Amino acid sequence: MGLPVGHGIKTKPASEIIRMLREIRIEKGLSIVALSVDCDLHETTLADYERGTAEPRILTIERWAKSLGYELDLHPIGE
Repeated sequence: MGLPVGHGIKTKPASEIIRMLREIRIEKGLSIVALSVDCDLHETTLADYERGTAEPRILTIERWAKSLGYELDLHPIGE
């Protein structure tokens, strides 16, 4: 399953994707510590991203999603 990302009507802002990733983490019962180890991020950095006090790069979001079993889905405008 992919997390929608891209340009156009189906675009999700980064904050919405991060909210979705946080919800997925919680649903899977993963702590920030466990996820941070899996996606090679410091736990405080990951917590900052989830709180919205820091903004991750797209490659970080991609790695984060992959650690949760998801991928980012880029698609052409209008599809």
